[in-house]
Amino acid sequence: MAALLSVVVPFYGVQDYLAECLESLRRQTLADLEVILVDDGSHDEGWRIARSYARADDRFRVVEQVNAGLGPARNTGAALASGRYLTFVDSDDLVPARAYELMVGTLERSGSDFAAGNACRFDAVDGVRPSWAHREAFAVDDIGTSISQRPDLVGDRMAWNKVYRRDFWERHGFAFPAIRYEDYPVSMAAHLAARAVDILSDPIYYWRVRESGGSITQAVHDLGNLADRVDSAVRTLDIVTGAPAEVRWGLQVLLLRVDLAAIARALVSVPPEQWPTIAALGRQLARRVEPAAAARRPLVDRLMLRALQAGDVRTTRALAALRVAGDDPAARRRRRFARQGYQILRRTWTAHCVVDPLTATVTADGVVGEWRISGRAWIGDLSMGRGSAVRAVLVGPGDLTVELPVERRQGSDELGRPDRSGFELRVPASAVATALASGGRCTVRLDVRSGGVRRSVLVPLASGPRNPAAPLSDQVSGWVGEQQGWVVAGAGDTGVLGFTAVPDPARVEAAEPTGAGLVLRGTCPDGPGLLVSSGPRPEAPVEIPAVWDGTRFAATVEAAAAFGTVADDPWTGASVRTIARRGADGELRPLVWAGGPVVTLGTRSCGAGPDGQALIRRP
Repeated sequence: MAALLSVVVPFYGVQDYLAECLESLRRQTLADLEVILVDDGSHDEGWRIARSYARADDRFRVVEQVNAGLGPARNTGAALASGRYLTFVDSDDLVPARAYELMVGTLERSGSDFAAGNACRFDAVDGVRPSWAHREAFAVDDIGTSISQRPDLVGDRMAWNKVYRRDFWERHGFAFPAIRYEDYPVSMAAHLAARAVDILSDPIYYWRVRESGGSITQAVHDLGNLADRVDSAVRTLDIVTGAPAEVRWGLQVLLLRVDLAAIARALVSVPPEQWPTIAALGRQLARRVEPAAAARRPLVDRLMLRALQAGDVRTTRALAALRVAGDDPAARRRRRFARQGYQILRRTWTAHCVVDPLTATVTADGVVGEWRISGRAWIGDLSMGRGSAVRAVLVGPGDLTVELPVERRQGSDELGRPDRSGFELRVPASAVATALASGGRCTVRLDVRSGGVRRSVLVPLASGPRNPAAPLSDQVSGWVGEQQGWVVAGAGDTGVLGFTAVPDPARVEAAEPTGAGLVLRGTCPDGPGLLVSSGPRPEAPVEIPAVWDGTRFAATVEAAAAFGTVADDPWTGASVRTIARRGADGELRPLVWAGGPVVTLGTRSCGAGPDGQALIRRP
């Protein structure tokens, strides 16, 4: 009997990563699958690892071929697939345990031609973080959409974050070309051919950054890599020739922002004898960008495009060097053009801010004294040296502002050089009470100055609520003043840190172990109705048995029912569950964590999530 899902995994030279990849597939909660391992002429121990999985699990099978590259190896696997659905996995990456259950499940319900999901990048140094390439297009769920309705899906370039109906794949005769960056032409063709596509905001794929730098996408300045990159881009441009203008221009904007920028940077780093070849590649691609698409990019990008179109290596290198060197005076003195380019770049620089998890001082009675925020703030490529400044302001409704004390700290720029971009600021509860006196929401704005350039940025939240690798934090919400009531600190749907008054929220105030689970105690003014989310998505939450006396509750969470047997995060082994209650309107609303510091109970912990919500984490 054919499997429901066929998973194609080509492998070559990945002995250090293959076992982790295959283990993440073996542990999928969607058990009805076949895994087709395509040995693309592997010369290391990968073949032995693959065959050990095939012997231990009859869902895995190995096929061999002479080394032909990733694209042809995927085609070999796809031709052997028997499942109703088809997907592809790179052999050094990981797939979260519920990924295929979510993807196939949405296709079974919607009838769309394929589903595509969000992704995270990960490595041993920086851990797990959102993939910049997927952050915008996959910010929210969108079932039954299409690229004509969502032109931002031109950025959905990869093969591995999708599950296709196999009859859709075969009906259109999709096949990967024998080049690097083979994903993009196929992904674009599939988007244009699809009647409907399901977009999922949950991370369904973990994309590895190899510490060795040996992957295709990391070898960005290799001459053969650049040639294949341009080949892939040109093929994709050919595919969209008859597509709606917004799709064509969206693709060209992306290529200008990412691929042509990579070519320009390569001209700075490669030896001079390679400049003519790389300039010719840049010219080939740059000439395909329409004026209407170029007009959507900043002036510096338009200048770079014109330089590439003209084959002007000197100008292209000067612009690229300015991007790399920032406000280095030596770089600005190189040529008259560089000085002019600096003034152009200056107009495009914006302020940036990254922060550590929010902390708060909270009394045993749940009264907040102050919040503390630490992180880094900077402007574009400018250095944050002695002449720089950072000012913090609490911004409330009606343009109300309250200045906040800021302490400057040593930090480091994107290249690891020490600077003064670090900061720590305190947000007194009294200031929040003042800002929220008339209701609404208040945020924190940083006014940053460097080199005569002034920019502002709203302070973001440290991490998103759907990242199971993010650590829990101590209580960050509580009572503020006599009129404002309980104030929740979090990001909501914006990603920007904000403070909002909630009169008397449902909240978890204590956690303690019991048997194979734990007991949660707290306050729920209008009835418990408690549920715990059953995984990364809340469609099928597990109800928690609870006792309620009219105001307070005691609820028992059984670990086996809440967490299951596999982790949400295949890299850290972590799983996170949200404690929520269903309101009269049927909506699930998270309870607030009001239990003070993070409570550790054996292999589980309870604490606050990014929005101050009550979470349980394992391990």
